Amino acid sequence: MKILQLALTVLLFTAGCGNTPSGDQDMTTPGDMAMAAKKAFGDTCTGDADCDSNMCRGFMMMTVMKCTKMCTTATQATDCPNPPSQGTCTNQNYCRF
Repeated sequence: MKILQLALTVLLFTAGCGNTPSGDQDMTTPGDMAMAAKKAFGDTCTGDADCDSNMCRGFMMMTVMKCTKMCTTATQATDCPNPPSQGTCTNQNYCRF
């Protein structure tokens, strides 16, 4: 009988200890973030996941982060429209800003 009482006591006290969200918590899930609109070529970004191309790179001595995309020297004029980019590729084969 004492084991049953102890089990019920523990159950009652731990039932209120779950992870219930408060009003100030961000309820965004990774699935929700994946559904968010991605940023276009030339938009400012903070990480690769922000961009349509999944390429967020630093420019102007790493002071500005922009969504860019892959390019080649042969196709840079069409791959990298000017504006918003400089119309050329970097040595790493992505559009330069």
